[in-house]
Amino acid sequence: MPALGFGTYRLNGEELSDALRCAIAAGYRHIDTAAGYENEHVVAAAIAESGIPREEFFLTSKLWCTDHGDEAFDAALSSLAQLDTDYLDLYLMHAPNNLGESAEDKVELRRQSWAAMTALHEAGCLRAIGVSNFEPRHIEQLLQWGEVTPAVNQVETHAYLGQAHIREYCDAKGIALTSFGSVGAEGLLSDPTVRRIAEARGRLTLTLTLTLAQTRTLFLTRTRTLTLTRTLTRIS
Repeated sequence: MPALGFGTYRLNGEELSDALRCAIAAGYRHIDTAAGYENEHVVAAAIAESGIPREEFFLTSKLWCTDHGDEAFDAALSSLAQLDTDYLDLYLMHAPNNLGESAEDKVELRRQSWAAMTALHEAGCLRAIGVSNFEPRHIEQLLQWGEVTPAVNQVETHAYLGQAHIREYCDAKGIALTSFGSVGAEGLLSDPTVRRIAEARGRLTLTLTLTLAQTRTLFLTRTRTLTLTRTLTRIS
């Protein structure tokens, strides 16, 4: 799993297409999408347009909260179809929350979803499976339901939100922790302390915050199209 991935949250259409062209040209091969983003087809088109073989990319997608339970199997197959691929490198349960009316219902829907994901993992369609936005208590439930440990837990982490308890738990369980929002927290890049530290080291505040995330996790980032080329050049 590449340490730096390109996240596609809140991007779609030509804006996403342009961003992906730039990201792929800059060397990105890990692309993170989700059924809930409604942009998997745009990712598929960008990969096809690049002319780079599918196997050189690491694709991550996610099971949306409304698709837990009986819908999970078909939802994963739909993501495969939208992304025009026979397999996903990583497939995550997007969040522990779902449409269950009670706490017990929510747990049961998660159990059914994990069973469907495990079956597709064993069939080779999902090469690795994991979770997103999960607290340790949610992961403990999954570990009781089968022999497959989540490969990844993707959570928001940055200088304002260390998530030390989740990081320590995942380290103990052998679960890779992936970060989103590493540069997206409101006010982070303009924070006087962050700017002062970056200036003292002759670095952009963005690259400083990404470095912090990298020391703690595998991580993802999304950058708006208009600033992407300059940002990726400096990161490289």
